[in-house]
Amino acid sequence: MSTFVSLAPSDPRWRSYAAERASTPFQRPSWLDAITGAYGLESRVAALLDREGAITAALPMVASKLPWRKRWTALPFTDVLPPVCSSAARGEELFAALAERADSQALLVRARTDVAGWSSRQIGTVQVVDLTAGLDGVLRGASTHTRQHVRSASRPERGLCARRVTSRSEFMGANLALIARSRSRVGVPTQPRRFWSRMWEMHERDEAMTVAVYLKDVLTASAVFLMGHGHAVFKYSASDLATRQLRTNQLATATAVDLLACAGIRSLDFGMSDLGNQTLRRYKRQWGGEEQPAYFSATDARLLPQTMEPGRLLSSTIQRAPSFVGRTVGSVAYSFAA
Repeated sequence: MSTFVSLAPSDPRWRSYAAERASTPFQRPSWLDAITGAYGLESRVAALLDREGAITAALPMVASKLPWRKRWTALPFTDVLPPVCSSAARGEELFAALAERADSQALLVRARTDVAGWSSRQIGTVQVVDLTAGLDGVLRGASTHTRQHVRSASRPERGLCARRVTSRSEFMGANLALIARSRSRVGVPTQPRRFWSRMWEMHERDEAMTVAVYLKDVLTASAVFLMGHGHAVFKYSASDLATRQLRTNQLATATAVDLLACAGIRSLDFGMSDLGNQTLRRYKRQWGGEEQPAYFSATDARLLPQTMEPGRLLSSTIQRAPSFVGRTVGSVAYSFAA
């Protein structure tokens, strides 16, 4: 018989179990630490213990900061997050135990389960690419246009240089400024500096990587990846609209694929795309691989969103305003988004 427990995120049993068994970067304690530390969120880890007290399944969760929103989420700002578990059966057992205890506070998770007491809905898709054959293998499976764009951007006469970001000053300086401008252009709030500071700490532990593309001395594109033992996630991207015709985004991605494969990463996913965002899904499919469904599940079906896209009013407001407005909105809103 398994025993259900609620552990502190600092519990060494959870941290060692996740470090050993996490299959994606989002399951690692460092990702939970990053979002809770940046936004001041209360967190816990729901877990099952066997007779010897060892963890067999675990799922990190955070509580909403809004007093009228009684819910726990696993996890906000995360694409897909199945339980960390020794087997699929133990993961389903954990979902069953959670449903039994979801009385006054509802639960929302970024994974699919058919266990009684839960409702599930497909929210988006995730494009997963095999990196075991390196960049050449990825490009062989990519579309003709993607291969052409990578070759074009790599030509010396283009004057582009793609490399890994290696300093905090570059990451928090030119890179963050480019991210803020890019997110403002598409109408999405920018996360506060305290979040990006936590992200840089993950870089220092080789749990994240950013590739920057320069035209002479000007940063024109960047791509941020979270890294696990064998799997990486393409989490954030930014680009200068004036130079995108040089295929800077494709060069950043191709350079990252090469670096990740050389580091022993065996697969890469491009993050979740909203089910209705056909343009973004089409771009990601051009890199080859397999498009997989992404589900949310909840103990109260009313919590399941129809879309993850921001509201039109908020997007249009951010797009029309200076980039600092998106930063200001993000510094307040993200703390209460869970």
